[in-house]
Amino acid sequence: MRPLAIVGVILALLGGFILFRGGGSVKTRDDLVKVGDVKISTTDEHAIPGWAGGIALGLGIVLVIAGATTRS
Repeated sequence: MRPLAIVGVILALLGGFILFRGGGSVKTRDDLVKVGDVKISTTDEHAIPGWAGGIALGLGIVLVIAGATTRS
């Protein structure tokens, strides 16, 4: 299998998971205050929108088709 098609399959699977399982989330950690060895930080959770999953799914399908039709 060509590398372009492999990337397309992975991207399509991730996009389908995000789109059909109701999205996902990404956690970020920010340091608010750091004094010496003591630090205060916060963790925020950001939702991945459904449209991003749809775009990833569509792009993955396009890459699979492009990878299957190109010649080495």
